[in-house]
Amino acid sequence: MPWKEDSKVKQRHRLVTAMLSRKQAIKHLCEEAGVSRQTAYKYLTQFQQLGRGGLYDQPRANQREAACVRWKKCVFALRRHYPSWGARKLLYRLKQLHSGKDWPCERTVQKWLHLGGYARRLKRKRAGRGLVPEVLKASASNALWTVDFKGWFCTQTGAKVQPLTVRDHYSKYLLTVQPVRSLHEKVIRKRFVRLFQEYGLPKAILTDQGMPFCGSGPYGLTRLSLWWHRLGIKVQFVNRKAGITNNAHEQMHQVLQKEVASLPARSMREQRKALEKWRQIYNTIRPHDAIGLRPPHSKYRPKPKALPQLRSPKYPPSWKTYTVKTQGHIQLNHQIHGIGRAFGGLPIGLEPISPTSYRIHFGTLILGELHPHQEPNLRPHRLN
Repeated sequence: MPWKEDSKVKQRHRLVTAMLSRKQAIKHLCEEAGVSRQTAYKYLTQFQQLGRGGLYDQPRANQREAACVRWKKCVFALRRHYPSWGARKLLYRLKQLHSGKDWPCERTVQKWLHLGGYARRLKRKRAGRGLVPEVLKASASNALWTVDFKGWFCTQTGAKVQPLTVRDHYSKYLLTVQPVRSLHEKVIRKRFVRLFQEYGLPKAILTDQGMPFCGSGPYGLTRLSLWWHRLGIKVQFVNRKAGITNNAHEQMHQVLQKEVASLPARSMREQRKALEKWRQIYNTIRPHDAIGLRPPHSKYRPKPKALPQLRSPKYPPSWKTYTVKTQGHIQLNHQIHGIGRAFGGLPIGLEPISPTSYRIHFGTLILGELHPHQEPNLRPHRLN
């Protein structure tokens, strides 16, 4: 029968002492004490770890408080290591690094961050008309790349740093974040050759309306973006009125500014290493809300291949063919007509639409119409 005449602690001490002596079977000891085998082994473990004090009832409130203190320390340590991460990302990383079941909820982590001075008070947003949905959608890796330059900053020695950032829109995978020595088309083109060879060709590229991506010629194409087009890549530029934005890419720049650019390295060499280290963390560790709190590398699938050979377009025999001068013009009937610097050195086709007017083609692109007797300038078509 159970040991009712003794206190609980004495009963438990007698039970664990009998279990340690191994003179009787555990099953008979548990039946005699009126406890289950699981409970008996719990008392035995607590006795071996804490001695006789482990046999007293442990208040559950104290256990919860101790767990909160432990998780709070872990959250603050992660926040110091990742200063731009919010409660959701910190909780995701906490579950990766530590085992346990009594996880704090996201709201509790957010409360700890506010009380610890690690998060600023969020302003209440007013109701508005809402954002215009993005026009371009990506359903797979390399369907759409977003490209931009991070605003320049200086190292501690005064060297100017202006990183070129390229990101896969579907997986949020950051392909490059390395500084370039110049914004010249040839320099940027070499960088994209390496990216295409390593990761493959995207189906589309989205950039802002700045050099060296966008110019003042037909379709806004420059030598760089026209090269993308000739490789079979669709080129689109930011147009907020049409709902085409690059907001997600700019948000990534804000994280880059806070975690890297605001703490510049001493030299350019060290800065390159710091940027590459941050890119690895961004791709392999940092969870992203847009992809279900997963790191980008878990969704990105590169498709490296050799670049296709560029071929000059062919035109019907009835058309006139001209090679655009380096400065971006042609000479027709002793008159100079501007076509665009992007097409310098490339052949264009003039389709007759009247005895004195032509429709200007470059491959599948219609650059505009030329009416030499009315005006010398080309009338460009808008990008479809």
